[in-house]
Amino acid sequence: DLAIVIPARGLVGKELGDIRWQTTTEFLNRVIQFANEQIWPAQQSMTLDMFVKGPQDRLVVVDGLDEVSREAAKRILTALVGISESWPRIRVIATGRPVELQGLDYSQWRICAVASLNDADRIAIFQAEAEARVTDRLSSKAAAKACLESLKTRTTIYAEATTPLFCRLVFD
Repeated sequence: DLAIVIPARGLVGKELGDIRWQTTTEFLNRVIQFANEQIWPAQQSMTLDMFVKGPQDRLVVVDGLDEVSREAAKRILTALVGISESWPRIRVIATGRPVELQGLDYSQWRICAVASLNDADRIAIFQAEAEARVTDRLSSKAAAKACLESLKTRTTIYAEATTPLFCRLVFD
Protein backbone atom coordinates (compact mmCIF):
# COMPACT_ATOMS: atom_id res chain seq x y z
CA ASP A 1 0.00 0.00 0.00
CA LEU A 2 1.03 3.59 -0.55
CA ALA A 3 0.01 6.32 1.89
CA ILE A 4 0.34 10.06 1.53
CA VAL A 5 -0.06 12.14 4.68
CA ILE A 6 -0.49 15.79 3.88
CA PRO A 7 -1.22 18.76 6.12
CA ALA A 8 -4.41 20.57 5.13
CA ARG A 9 -2.34 23.76 4.92
CA GLY A 10 -0.32 22.10 2.15
CA LEU A 11 -3.43 21.99 -0.01
CA VAL A 12 -4.28 25.66 0.14
CA GLY A 13 -2.29 28.70 -0.90
CA LYS A 14 -0.46 31.16 1.32
CA GLU A 15 -3.80 32.55 2.40
CA LEU A 16 -5.56 29.72 4.20
CA GLY A 17 -8.67 30.21 2.07
CA ASP A 18 -6.81 30.14 -1.28
CA ILE A 19 -8.16 27.00 -2.97
CA ARG A 20 -6.24 25.90 -6.06
CA TRP A 21 -8.55 23.22 -7.44
CA GLN A 22 -11.99 23.11 -8.96
CA THR A 23 -12.51 19.37 -9.49
CA THR A 24 -11.75 16.16 -7.63
CA THR A 25 -9.10 15.30 -10.21
CA GLU A 26 -7.41 18.70 -9.73
CA PHE A 27 -7.52 18.15 -5.95
CA LEU A 28 -5.87 14.73 -6.28
CA ASN A 29 -3.27 16.26 -8.60
CA ARG A 30 -2.56 18.84 -5.85
CA VAL A 31 -2.09 16.00 -3.32
CA ILE A 32 0.32 14.22 -5.69
CA GLN A 33 2.17 17.48 -6.41
CA PHE A 34 2.64 18.00 -2.66
CA ALA A 35 3.96 14.44 -2.30
CA ASN A 36 6.36 14.88 -5.22
CA GLU A 37 7.72 18.14 -3.80
CA GLN A 38 7.69 17.50 -0.06
CA ILE A 39 7.67 13.75 0.60
CA TRP A 40 9.80 12.16 -2.11
CA PRO A 41 11.53 15.00 -4.04
CA ALA A 42 14.56 12.89 -4.97
CA GLN A 43 12.52 10.16 -6.62
CA GLN A 44 10.83 10.06 -9.99
CA SER A 45 7.68 12.20 -9.91
CA MET A 46 4.41 10.35 -9.47
CA THR A 47 1.68 11.20 -11.96
CA LEU A 48 -2.06 11.00 -11.45
CA ASP A 49 -2.20 8.01 -13.78
CA MET A 50 0.55 6.20 -11.83
CA PHE A 51 -1.19 6.95 -8.55
CA VAL A 52 -4.70 5.79 -9.47
CA LYS A 53 -3.65 2.79 -11.58
CA GLY A 54 -0.83 1.44 -9.43
CA PRO A 55 -0.99 -2.17 -8.25
CA GLN A 56 -1.32 -1.25 -4.57
CA ASP A 57 -4.17 0.27 -2.61
CA ARG A 58 -3.70 3.95 -1.81
CA LEU A 59 -4.40 6.00 1.29
CA VAL A 60 -4.66 9.79 1.39
CA VAL A 61 -4.59 11.30 4.87
CA VAL A 62 -5.31 15.02 5.22
CA ASP A 63 -4.30 16.18 8.68
CA GLY A 64 -5.28 19.40 10.40
CA LEU A 65 -8.59 20.45 8.86
CA ASP A 66 -8.99 22.69 11.90
CA GLU A 67 -5.90 24.66 10.77
CA VAL A 68 -7.53 26.02 7.58
CA SER A 69 -10.59 28.17 7.09
CA ARG A 70 -13.98 26.51 7.48
CA GLU A 71 -14.62 27.03 3.75
CA ALA A 72 -11.30 25.38 2.85
CA ALA A 73 -12.06 22.46 5.20
CA LYS A 74 -15.48 22.04 3.58
CA ARG A 75 -13.92 22.01 0.09
CA ILE A 76 -11.26 19.50 1.17
CA LEU A 77 -13.89 17.17 2.66
CA THR A 78 -15.97 17.42 -0.52
CA ALA A 79 -12.92 16.60 -2.66
CA LEU A 80 -12.02 13.63 -0.43
CA VAL A 81 -15.55 12.24 -0.78
CA GLY A 82 -15.16 12.65 -4.55
CA ILE A 83 -11.91 10.69 -4.48
CA SER A 84 -13.44 7.76 -2.62
CA GLU A 85 -16.42 7.74 -5.00
CA SER A 86 -14.31 8.01 -8.17
CA TRP A 87 -11.44 5.71 -7.21
CA PRO A 88 -12.56 2.90 -4.86
CA ARG A 89 -8.97 1.70 -4.31
CA ILE A 90 -8.05 5.04 -2.78
CA ARG A 91 -9.07 5.30 0.86
CA VAL A 92 -9.21 8.69 2.54
CA ILE A 93 -8.88 9.90 6.12
CA ALA A 94 -9.29 13.46 7.34
CA THR A 95 -8.33 14.66 10.82
CA GLY A 96 -9.14 17.76 12.79
CA ARG A 97 -10.19 18.91 16.23
CA PRO A 98 -13.99 18.80 16.39
CA VAL A 99 -14.39 22.01 18.36
CA GLU A 100 -12.83 24.06 15.56
CA LEU A 101 -14.81 22.17 12.90
CA GLN A 102 -18.29 22.65 14.33
CA GLY A 103 -20.90 23.26 11.67
CA LEU A 104 -19.31 21.08 8.96
CA ASP A 105 -21.40 18.32 7.41
CA TYR A 106 -20.06 14.87 8.35
CA SER A 107 -23.04 12.89 7.05
CA GLN A 108 -20.92 11.07 4.42
CA TRP A 109 -18.14 10.19 6.88
CA ARG A 110 -17.52 7.59 9.54
CA ILE A 111 -16.42 9.47 12.62
CA CYS A 112 -13.71 8.22 14.97
CA ALA A 113 -13.07 9.94 18.26
CA VAL A 114 -10.30 9.56 20.78
CA ALA A 115 -11.55 7.72 23.86
CA SER A 116 -11.29 9.65 27.12
CA LEU A 117 -8.27 8.83 29.23
CA ASN A 118 -8.38 7.26 32.66
CA ASP A 119 -5.78 7.81 35.39
CA ALA A 120 -3.66 4.85 34.24
CA ASP A 121 -3.51 6.37 30.75
CA ARG A 122 -2.60 9.78 32.20
CA ILE A 123 0.19 8.21 34.28
CA ALA A 124 1.57 6.45 31.19
CA ILE A 125 1.61 9.73 29.24
CA PHE A 126 3.19 11.65 32.12
CA GLN A 127 5.80 8.93 32.56
CA ALA A 128 6.68 9.01 28.86
CA GLU A 129 7.05 12.79 29.08
CA ALA A 130 9.24 12.45 32.18
CA GLU A 131 11.39 9.77 30.53
CA ALA A 132 11.97 12.09 27.59
CA ARG A 133 13.44 14.62 30.00
CA VAL A 134 15.05 12.39 32.66
CA THR A 135 17.16 9.29 32.11
CA ASP A 136 16.31 7.71 35.48
CA ARG A 137 13.21 5.50 35.04
CA LEU A 138 12.44 5.46 38.77
CA SER A 139 12.45 9.25 38.85
CA SER A 140 10.16 9.40 35.84
CA LYS A 141 7.60 7.15 37.60
CA ALA A 142 7.66 9.38 40.64
CA ALA A 143 7.34 12.51 38.50
CA ALA A 144 4.36 11.01 36.66
CA LYS A 145 2.58 10.16 39.91
CA ALA A 146 3.30 13.61 41.33
CA CYS A 147 1.97 15.26 38.20
CA LEU A 148 -1.28 13.27 38.38
CA GLU A 149 -1.75 14.09 42.06
CA SER A 150 -1.14 17.78 41.34
CA LEU A 151 -3.56 17.66 38.42
CA LYS A 152 -6.26 16.13 40.62
CA THR A 153 -6.09 19.16 42.93
CA ARG A 154 -7.05 21.39 39.98
CA THR A 155 -10.47 19.85 39.40
CA THR A 156 -11.44 21.94 36.38
CA ILE A 157 -8.21 21.16 34.54
CA TYR A 158 -8.36 17.50 35.65
CA ALA A 159 -11.84 17.20 34.15
CA GLU A 160 -10.50 18.48 30.81
CA ALA A 161 -7.40 16.24 30.79
CA THR A 162 -9.10 13.59 28.65
CA THR A 163 -6.79 13.47 25.62
CA PRO A 164 -3.11 12.65 25.18
CA LEU A 165 -2.36 16.11 23.77
CA PHE A 166 -3.96 17.88 26.72
CA CYS A 167 -2.05 15.68 29.18
CA ARG A 168 1.23 16.38 27.41
CA LEU A 169 0.50 20.11 27.59
CA VAL A 170 -0.23 20.08 31.34
CA PHE A 171 2.75 17.93 32.27
CA ASP A 172 5.16 20.01 34.34
